[in-house]
Amino acid sequence: MIAAHAPVLMSPPLWVRVAVGAVALALASMTGLKPAFADSVEATAEVTLVEVPVEVLNADGEPVRGLGLEDFELLDRGVPQVISELVAVDRGVDPNTSQTSKYRASASSPRRILLLFDVVLSQPSAVDRARSAARELVLTGLASSDLVAVMTLSLDGPQMLMSFTSDRMQLARALDALASPELLATAQVGDPLSLTFNAPSAAPELEANVSRRLPGSGQTAAGGETQQEVMARLRAIDRQVEGQAKRRSRDVVEGWSKALAELGRILGSLRGRKHVLYFSEGFDSGLLLGDQGDSELGALQHEDLEQESLTRERGERWLRQESDDFGFAPLRESIRRAGDAFSAADAVVDTIDISGLVATSGTGRRARRSSLQSLARSTGGQHYGGTSSLVEALERALERSAYSYVLRFYPRPLEWDGSYHELEVGLSGPAGLPRRTRLWHRPGYHAPRPFQELHPLEKRLLAADAVMTVAPRRELEMNVLLAAFESTPGAYVPVMIEVDGPSLLVGQRSDRLEVEFFVYATDSRGTLSDFLSHRVAFDLQRVRRRLTATGLKFYGDLELGPEQYRVRVLVRNAETGRTSVWAKPLERTQPDAATPRLLPPFFVDTRDDWLLAREPVTGDQVIYPFLWDEKPFIPAVLPRLERRSGFDFMLVAYGFEAGPLALEIRAVPQDEALAGGSVELLSTELLTIEKSGERSLLQGRFDASNLALGAYRLETIVRHEQDHQQAKVISQITVVE
Repeated sequence: MIAAHAPVLMSPPLWVRVAVGAVALALASMTGLKPAFADSVEATAEVTLVEVPVEVLNADGEPVRGLGLEDFELLDRGVPQVISELVAVDRGVDPNTSQTSKYRASASSPRRILLLFDVVLSQPSAVDRARSAARELVLTGLASSDLVAVMTLSLDGPQMLMSFTSDRMQLARALDALASPELLATAQVGDPLSLTFNAPSAAPELEANVSRRLPGSGQTAAGGETQQEVMARLRAIDRQVEGQAKRRSRDVVEGWSKALAELGRILGSLRGRKHVLYFSEGFDSGLLLGDQGDSELGALQHEDLEQESLTRERGERWLRQESDDFGFAPLRESIRRAGDAFSAADAVVDTIDISGLVATSGTGRRARRSSLQSLARSTGGQHYGGTSSLVEALERALERSAYSYVLRFYPRPLEWDGSYHELEVGLSGPAGLPRRTRLWHRPGYHAPRPFQELHPLEKRLLAADAVMTVAPRRELEMNVLLAAFESTPGAYVPVMIEVDGPSLLVGQRSDRLEVEFFVYATDSRGTLSDFLSHRVAFDLQRVRRRLTATGLKFYGDLELGPEQYRVRVLVRNAETGRTSVWAKPLERTQPDAATPRLLPPFFVDTRDDWLLAREPVTGDQVIYPFLWDEKPFIPAVLPRLERRSGFDFMLVAYGFEAGPLALEIRAVPQDEALAGGSVELLSTELLTIEKSGERSLLQGRFDASNLALGAYRLETIVRHEQDHQQAKVISQITVVE
């Protein structure tokens, strides 16, 4: 179970348990040097990369392969653009299983699938059937690289249950909680990015049997509830919109279409194609005719609506007539705008009719089905008649784009005003291209908007997507320190983040600086193991000088069991949106007394101008592992040592037998020109050795006076002088004047 992080819940050895006041004193007592950052970023003008998926099909509907960049032409609002890159996307092989499949995604280009549940136009029993089928799809029917999100659509707009994630356990919990309004109200406390879903009652069952489906009537569901109890909870959701749902009036449908259009605009902020599986019963398409007809006429006019949708599908703009833009009624125009919003966001909506065997039949049923068909076709998607074989439906929906091209270009000039840009893509006419070739492409895109104008849900999605995909963003200069200290019951992993001050202030206009920190650890299966998030605020009128001189230093921690992890860190200026993302593997091995292990040397940071912040803690004591001479100290994340002697450091080793230990440190220049590329044995002074159980604490003093200026790889070796035990660790330092 993942909950809001609470470091004091661990039971570590006494050597890491110190008073909060002592840590505060250490955080406030640093003296010294100018900081440096490994990932230096130069200030650049903001540019926007636009991706345009293109499918080229021959007369038989088969993809045309082997085209190159020179075979395409691209116009943005009629202006020819330079295509900077062309990528051929072939989803014919699942890299995780090496099995052929028509709907598998590649690891380098994860597929984004949004499970969208309509709670406005759907009955509780239908939503329950849909979530059960979606749960099976999530647990058994997707590639491990797929990123899946869960949302509901109500008259209040889209509601996030789970951001795009590869964690199937969290997704299953979110889908289980869809049946419980009370659980939904309390489940996501602690994670502002919605990458975790804390469903305590569901967690034990999910972990015991990850593939269990919701049983039939009378049997227990997630959290020990019966099917009847689940249905009662879903009816509670339905009662919230009962008055509107009974009428299925034009006002309700118009509100629904506006919420749908809002979601389309929100998805437009995410790069790449989004596949939306929209679960709904639909509405009476006769409403699309306004006062001109009834439900039956709406069904009869379905062919006309379908033809219009086809002309708008994936950029076939040349088949449209300008008079078609006015539609039959204002409601139809509102729904059309929703479809346009999804198309501009490069989101394909496949509608799933979840009505099942309901009372509505004949013409009325066809009229409601036609509304779902029209929505799907307006975005280039398809309509499916039910959830009985959702995995098969998804395969059919996605095999259309099993082979496609992605055109990437930087539109210039481009105003960040959110305006719509219509795209035209054509073929240059290669000689070998078959006749009757058809080309499908994204019809357009919306220009970016300033970060301050984004919807809160957009900001959450952008941060969550950057964390999950480890997007290459380096707008802030930062360094991160991780180390796995052994403890009980698992490892205590301190996370120290340094952020360069000047990079934080770029674009900052107000005097209130707010910085967001997000840290997530996922295991080798993509399951989220622990996380922390925190938001700090400063008055720049008071701290601007210190922030400019150094930067911001944040401290938090994770608790992890034996496993291989990938730790992801995202830092963002909450006003400007400037972001940096960092990721690093971390292996937490099973403690083994016979296998010595060594943590990298932690150098005492001598800089005193940092702005300091830490993850909130409770109680009068806090776990803190960095001690020198029995006093807490602040470690340097990226050690920059003056060319002199006397730099204090701490070493922690595990698994050594009692007895004398010997220390050896070698410096290998990163630049072979330094010191002739030699490996030099450094002079170090071993001050103390403390043995406590399987842990040995070594404290020493480092001499860098004979090193040339530059970056070095440190090879630190600890040997047992009698039992021939040895442990080695690699780290980095930089020597400065």
